[in-house]
Amino acid sequence: MCLSMIKKDLTCMFKTHIFNFDKDKEERETIMSNLSELKLQIELVPKGCWGTNLRKVCDDRDWNIISRYVREQKGNTCEVCGWKEDRKNRKYTHCHEVWDYNHETKVQSLVKLECLCPDCHAVHHWGHSQMIGRDIDALTKHAIKVNYGIEITNTLDIESVVKEESVLYIWNEHISFSYIIWRGRSRMTWTTDFKGIVKNES
Repeated sequence: MCLSMIKKDLTCMFKTHIFNFDKDKEERETIMSNLSELKLQIELVPKGCWGTNLRKVCDDRDWNIISRYVREQKGNTCEVCGWKEDRKNRKYTHCHEVWDYNHETKVQSLVKLECLCPDCHAVHHWGHSQMIGRDIDALTKHAIKVNYGIEITNTLDIESVVKEESVLYIWNEHISFSYIIWRGRSRMTWTTDFKGIVKNES
């Protein structure tokens, strides 16, 4: 991504400092639409939905079958960053559940299953990654590289510094917005729908 596009993102993509989840519904949907363009996003699960997922409703045997099928269908390659499973060093891909949250109907719907590398999966589950002590700096660098093609190197080159500071600002705003959405969704009572995954797989 070129520097001009990064600056454009800085000026028009995020307004979290004045954003209200409940009142500014149009603004919420606009920003969520912008965020959906990122290859790798933070997906914080609302409190009321913790433990309500396909992994939990399946027994271990069934989940292992589903997970193995999803990962093998994608060649054990991360669908986001292209990382390939390294069985020799016991570094494996993960099966990730992708959910949609309808704020009007209060229904969380499972829409698909993805094959992800451990780092992309950890970024999606940012809050959990923090809780278990994952290296957040490393995950930040991974997310920025995936989303913007920029490696954070702490170089003294002025243009590189500007780029790094720009994408770090954007990413920190993405984190802030993700938590605003999470707090708003956590105040809601959700119904779970697994039927979407059946339709998408049929």
